[in-house]
Amino acid sequence: MLSFVLGFFREYWIVLVACMIMHFGFPWLDAWLDRRNDA
Repeated sequence: MLSFVLGFFREYWIVLVACMIMHFGFPWLDAWLDRRNDA
């Protein structure tokens, strides 16, 4: 089981990183765009 999990992360870590960037980055990007449009 552990080897399966490690293999999965080795193959798909980039997808997990992309999901984290989207999850944490987009609210910040959205706020930045709103602020820029107001100026």
